[in-house]
Amino acid sequence: TTSDLDILSPSLDRVLEACQSFFSEAARRGRSVAVWGASQQAVTVLALKSWSNIRYVVDSATYKQGRFTPVSHLLIVGPQRLAQDSVDDVLVIAPRFTGEIVDQLRSTLKFRGGVAVLEDDHIRDVP
Repeated sequence: TTSDLDILSPSLDRVLEACQSFFSEAARRGRSVAVWGASQQAVTVLALKSWSNIRYVVDSATYKQGRFTPVSHLLIVGPQRLAQDSVDDVLVIAPRFTGEIVDQLRSTLKFRGGVAVLEDDHIRDVP
């Protein structure tokens, strides 16, 4: 019989490959990276592999800030951290809030670095 994990496995493999490609390219170019999103999806992606060049995880939920992601042990910080300790690129892994987060990055926070979003099983750069 087929388990839920077997059904999800091909998609999950593509997500992990897309993230590996994104983080590897950033490292190759000497760019620092943050992930925006400490949701179930983001925390799962972060826990499934060792990602060496993520500086921190951003999340607007104050109750998550100051804590660490399970398994990967990345510090979760508030959006204001981007103004104090900026990174070159932000990867958004928050499917329900992607548009809102991108708008906050560009409009409210005036973040001028690279922004990309995880959509389904691929990563899309945001202008």
